[in-house]
Amino acid sequence: MAPRVYGLSPAAVAPSGSLVAAVATGEAVWLGFQAVDPSQPATVRVRVEGDEPTDVELVVPPDSRLAGQMFRSGDRATVLSEEASVAIEFVSPESFQELTGIVAEPLDPDSAYKGWRLP
Repeated sequence: MAPRVYGLSPAAVAPSGSLVAAVATGEAVWLGFQAVDPSQPATVRVRVEGDEPTDVELVVPPDSRLAGQMFRSGDRATVLSEEASVAIEFVSPESFQELTGIVAEPLDPDSAYKGWRLP
């Protein structure tokens, strides 16, 4: 089951088992994190793929996002914890529809991050 997207970027599980998120040309998204139980922080490692892959370790909470890293269509990342590993592919809305059968609605500028924290 794909995580809730809070209206920011459509996400779904592709037939390959990886998580795909739709990102249109000229758009970028960030990865947000939320602990299942905020009283028990979780350590996660994020591997950002690219010419020189980078690994970033976060403790959630207090960390809630991968600071300074925006993702565009064509980017890839892997989120690893003690319990799971999730590959994320950022794809065009057209590819998203081909992979998932779901039409990706354009991002709503009024849904942009405004400094609030999700429940």
